[in-house]
Parts: sequence; C-alpha cells; structure tokens
Amino acid sequence: MKQWLRRVRGAVLMGLIWAVVWLPVGLLVGMIVDPNGTMDEPWMFVGTFPGFLAGIFFSVVLGIAARRRRLDELSVAKVAGWGALELTEAGADMAEVGVAEFETEEVPGRRR
Repeated sequence: MKQWLRRVRGAVLMGLIWAVVWLPVGLLVGMIVDPNGTMDEPWMFVGTFPGFLAGIFFSVVLGIAARRRRLDELSVAKVAGWGALELTEAGADMAEVGVAEFETEEVPGRRR
C-alpha cells in the first residue's frame, strides 16, 4: 500500500511541477489573445491545468516505461524524448480546447 501511495504522491508532485512550468505559457497566450484585457478569462489556468494533467500523464508514462527504475537511473535522452512526446500531446490538448471554444462562440455572419 505504501508503494502505491508513494507513486500517487510522485505523480501529483510531477503534475504540480509541470503546472508551474506551464503557468507562463498560459499568461503568454493571454497576452497574445487578449492584449487589452477585455476578456474575462483566468489566463493562468489556461497553462496550469493542461500542464498539471500533462505532468501526471508523463509520470504514468515514465512509470510504465521505466519498469522499476528511478528517474536518476534513466538516460537523459530517453526521458527527454518522453517529455517531448508529452509536450506535443499537451499542446494538442490546448489547441483542441481553443478550437472547441472558438466553435461555440457566436460570430456575426457565420452560418451553422
């Protein structure tokens, strides 16, 4: 049971670390999309929530691929490759959310 709780704690901590790293990305997206601050969007969550989920997913992938090895025992190239794969997945998720949000907005002159 302790092993399972330790893995869950590690996954949550990895998610929090990724959320902190993705926070500036969300703020940057907010500065690009809404430069004058007229939209009522919490832009920091645009980066932190996908970052948190991507960190947890990365932790799961790392746990499956590493097979009982610790992070410091793995090669940097493999971990970087898995991280790059996860970054593309997280970026695709952010783009998917943005497209879905755009499609639900009412645009004058657009037919449905």
